[in-house]
Amino acid sequence: MRITGYSVEDFMSDQNLYSNIVHPDDREMVKNHHDDTRKDGEPNSSMDFRIITRDGEERWISHSCQAVYNSEGAWLGQRGRNSDITERKKAESFLVNSQDKLRALTQHMNELAENERKAIAREIHDELGHMLTALKYDIDSLMNNSN
Repeated sequence: MRITGYSVEDFMSDQNLYSNIVHPDDREMVKNHHDDTRKDGEPNSSMDFRIITRDGEERWISHSCQAVYNSEGAWLGQRGRNSDITERKKAESFLVNSQDKLRALTQHMNELAENERKAIAREIHDELGHMLTALKYDIDSLMNNSN
């Protein structure tokens, strides 16, 4: 109830409630997980998925389950554990977004620096070219005047 907003009685009276509160984009993954665990007999498996709470809030769940067998080795079911990891997922998302922004800023700064280097190189080239041309004319003029 603390995580989903639904009581134990709600889950007991509606056997589809667990599946129904799984986020629509994650339903197939959750269904496949439960089906695969039964088929493969994997002793332990886990996954993260989203649910929609009774209040309409999206929450992240970390689910781990363990197959349970009787003494003859026949599969009896699964023992599961769900933990609310919403805050961790928010922090991860914040970090990823921050890294993306930092990467974009670094790229932008590199582009600005490169553009500035090109502008300075052009300015030096043009200014030096003008000076050398003027110097050549002055030298030509001096040489012509001395003859």
